[in-house]
Amino acid sequence: MRTRRPALVLTMLLAACAHRAPGPVVAPPGTAHTPEETDRLFGLRMNAGDLDGLVALYEGGATLIRGNGTPGVGHDAIRAELAGILKAKPKIVMNVRTVRRGGENIAVLYNDWHGTVTGKGGKPEALHGCAVEVVRRQADGRWLFVIDDPDGRGCGKR
Repeated sequence: MRTRRPALVLTMLLAACAHRAPGPVVAPPGTAHTPEETDRLFGLRMNAGDLDGLVALYEGGATLIRGNGTPGVGHDAIRAELAGILKAKPKIVMNVRTVRRGGENIAVLYNDWHGTVTGKGGKPEALHGCAVEVVRRQADGRWLFVIDDPDGRGCGKR
């Protein structure tokens, strides 16, 4: 028995050394790698009129608070709301003021945004808001919106 013991210990040590803890998950290219990047990408895609890209920033069961204050839940409702906004050719500037993390995988963003849309008669109309947004890190490392309330702090004009 004594001769087998060192061999067993050596086998265990080799197995322990061979196992490496998984490395950090890196989000796919073109996706949000940090909570703040969800808003940066949102602004870029909104300004580019990229509806599919905007919808891709939301979890499948996410909630977007519509301009009338009602919740739009899921990609179809979010797509419909954002498509209506894109018709006005928005140009938006995102300004994340604060990020509050709840552990490693969820965060709340406070975003003071402003921009313009094409109003009646083709004239530019200024808009602004104080958003509250909840984002969650996905298994593949990207961050997506779970709840997006574009004027959740009630300072804006939408």
